[in-house]
Amino acid sequence: MILKTKKKQLDALQTQWGKIKRFGFNWGLIREYFDLNPITKIQAQLNDRSVNDLDIHPFFEFLDRTRSAPGQQVLYHNIRQLSPSRVDLDKQENWVQHFTQKEKARWQSQLLLGKLADPDDYYFPYMLFGKLPDRPKYYALFRVLQVLFFLGLFAAFINRIYVLGLVLIFAINLMLHYREKAQIGVLSRVFARLGRLNSLANKLIPYSPIVKGDEKALRKKMRTIDQVVKKISFLNTDQLQDNEVAAVGWYALELIKIATLSEVLTFYQVIDDIARIRPEIETVYLYVAEVDVALSIAALRAGLPYHCQPKFVSPGKQLEVKKLIHPLVKNCVPNDLTLQDNSLLLTGSNMSGKSTFIRALNLNVIGAQTLNTVFAQSYSAPKFAIASSIRISDNLLDEKSYYMEEVNSIGELLEKAEKSARPTLFTIDEVFKGTNTIERVSAAKAILEHLNQGQHLVLVSTHDIELTQLLESGFQLHCFQEQIEDQQLSFDYKLRPGALSKRNAISILEIAGYPSSIITEARRISERLEGEKVKTVKE
Repeated sequence: MILKTKKKQLDALQTQWGKIKRFGFNWGLIREYFDLNPITKIQAQLNDRSVNDLDIHPFFEFLDRTRSAPGQQVLYHNIRQLSPSRVDLDKQENWVQHFTQKEKARWQSQLLLGKLADPDDYYFPYMLFGKLPDRPKYYALFRVLQVLFFLGLFAAFINRIYVLGLVLIFAINLMLHYREKAQIGVLSRVFARLGRLNSLANKLIPYSPIVKGDEKALRKKMRTIDQVVKKISFLNTDQLQDNEVAAVGWYALELIKIATLSEVLTFYQVIDDIARIRPEIETVYLYVAEVDVALSIAALRAGLPYHCQPKFVSPGKQLEVKKLIHPLVKNCVPNDLTLQDNSLLLTGSNMSGKSTFIRALNLNVIGAQTLNTVFAQSYSAPKFAIASSIRISDNLLDEKSYYMEEVNSIGELLEKAEKSARPTLFTIDEVFKGTNTIERVSAAKAILEHLNQGQHLVLVSTHDIELTQLLESGFQLHCFQEQIEDQQLSFDYKLRPGALSKRNAISILEIAGYPSSIITEARRISERLEGEKVKTVKE
């Protein structure tokens, strides 16, 4: 029966290999390692604004092929940090290649990792960084009552009159035991998964390419954890109630725990132990997670039409990609782009593909620096920090207008440009849409030139063709152009050099069936304002 079950599991793994997961994502649990880690939270390379701007959660759902809770949490953490956790890309790539080439190691590791996907397994970061319960002020009373119970038990054997005192002590201990039981029950169930983590890490070692020195250090830390796991097992005996025969033993053990307060005392000893061995727990947790992340990357690549590994170059204002696609867009049209000592000014009408393209560039940068995997045929760039201002909305609760939200968002980019010592990829989709054209174009020119200093690279999309005339140096012009033929609107989503040659907004109104009088008047006014606006901006 066990062999048949294992074979079914293996068949399911082989069928699922390379495919996207088909179940929900609990972001509160997935984010635990990132949110609770005091260091990485401060140093996060992708802030919450960029997570929203770049569709990081849908992107993560596409990337994630992990099997365990630690693997999923660390993969998310790595995406937010723009780098692997405690391992460099070369080491991670070696592990990916190992699992790509060695099928037995791949399937056996995945089988093991699937045993660490219980909801309680998402709380390991709490053990690592969370605020553990403090000992109650009356903790010393537990020890006193424990000693008094044993003394009372001894005295009762000598003289029955002491039985009354023993009963009183038992009653007090009963009250204290169940007062602490609620907290003990929840946390001990979570702590119990530490034994599963340690055991699984031990079983993974033969299938992973861990070097001897690292293995020796890992096993030493696992032995330290095992000593605490033995104490934790004493706290997790409630499952014995489910078996009629074992239930008798459970009742007897529960009476002993109550009378001696041994469970309460052991619980606070375990709390102290976990606080002491947090570095050891994190090492084992990250080892398991890194194995899972490497397997996830191998599975991701197996499901891609094509991909490449990035070529990282010296810091500078440069980016070159061939046949780059947006991984979330079905049948995405691939595009090439080469930027050398210039940033990108991208023009195009609505729905032409410019916003999708600048997001695709960002997601490929993230894939390169986190997974050593790019959704393109070739990729060459320095390692970037990332900052963006794409999705802006009115904040009615804080009584902030759309324009003020834009001011604050772009202000954060300017601050980052001043402070960041490393090359930063700045992405802006339309500068100051919330204000009038003349001031918008004027402010956009000044802001984009400021961001474009030094090694920073700027990706900006705009409807304002006037900017292409004002930013003739420092920016390379590209565009997406729709086609209108026989009163039909179509897009080929191909990136073209140069600025947008014509505007089709009024033609689209005509296709939509607007009255001819509106179309005629709109074109007349457009022609008159076109020259005036460019002249005013230049002045």
